[in-house]
Amino acid sequence: MPTFSNTTPTQYPKAIVSHTHPPVMSNKLFAAVAVALVAGTVLSEDLNHDLVAYDGTAPAVAVLLEDVDTTVATTANVLVHGVVDATLITPNTPAALASLAAHNIYS
Repeated sequence: MPTFSNTTPTQYPKAIVSHTHPPVMSNKLFAAVAVALVAGTVLSEDLNHDLVAYDGTAPAVAVLLEDVDTTVATTANVLVHGVVDATLITPNTPAALASLAAHNIYS
């Protein structure tokens, strides 16, 4: 698990997170699947409530804020409430954006 310092704030991609509304970010657990995900990936939960890449079969619940390789890391920082730049998230389909909005992540 990464260590955090209260004297050195973590810098998240301002391009993904809009600071027009206070964002809520969290360090969340990812499913144990061998995959590399990039910042801006829309995420949903699997049956164990672990995060996976959104594929339209489950609601979108978060946006990844940093690149993560799930073969070596089990957690990563995600946006769970706030505003994103829709042009910088993947996928940015109407269904994904509507699903995020239902979970208080707006574009």
